[in-house]
Amino acid sequence: MKRVGSSNAGYTIIEVLIFVSISGALMVGAFFFFMGQQSRNQFRIGMREIESQLLDIMNDVATGYYSSPGSFVCEAPPSAAVVPPTFPALGTPHDLGENAQCTFTGKIIHLSPNGNDELMNQYVLIGRRQVGNPGRDVRTLQDASPALLEIGGSEYEQPINLPYGISIASADADGSPIGSFAIASRYAGNAGLGGISGTQDVDLISIGVGYGANASVVSSAVNGNLHTFPRSPNSGIVLCFNSGTTNQHAVLIIGGAGKQITTFMQIEPGAC
Repeated sequence: MKRVGSSNAGYTIIEVLIFVSISGALMVGAFFFFMGQQSRNQFRIGMREIESQLLDIMNDVATGYYSSPGSFVCEAPPSAAVVPPTFPALGTPHDLGENAQCTFTGKIIHLSPNGNDELMNQYVLIGRRQVGNPGRDVRTLQDASPALLEIGGSEYEQPINLPYGISIASADADGSPIGSFAIASRYAGNAGLGGISGTQDVDLISIGVGYGANASVVSSAVNGNLHTFPRSPNSGIVLCFNSGTTNQHAVLIIGGAGKQITTFMQIEPGAC
């Protein structure tokens, strides 16, 4: 297009419009690129937070550390039959560690409780100190016969909220779907049966029930029966999480046959 007048006449309206259009397109593209990168970083950070919380739980069980909810009643009197502890509403309350009949045994991680895919619950496992009548110290997980801690007639729940809209999509162990898993103290009588080596040995136990259900489903299956579920799966516990803001998923593997307390995480494109 030929300009009229001197060479200092400036730009035509069409040239200005073209410049503005290109600049706007570049700015929009840069904005969406930045937002996408921020969402991908959030997903990675959120998954590291989840991984860190699970590692903390495993290390707490391995070292015998327990964050007490306060005083509660736990009873596991001498009995010829192996029965799990009970938590009556009435009785003399004790802090954990002060009860002569009960002891901290581990934690259970419940996946998608009540159908909430952005949540995992952890429950406290309480086992017997002694078994038989007269009593002897427990030597196996079956002797301990642990149960989910109850306070006020309900399972004591500690939520793990998944950040940044992350949701759990699937969970399995050795190819079979699971709804929860336990990290439990490893007793002397269970030596040689695998487990995760840490400060002290713990067992990683896959539980095929509870996904999307409430806590009572887990307690009904586990109380007194934890020793019957598969221990130390060769694949480890395999959890798959979807991003809520990007087209990505993360696979988080916990433990595995003979492995130490550890996790492995991989982020990949697409959904689980």
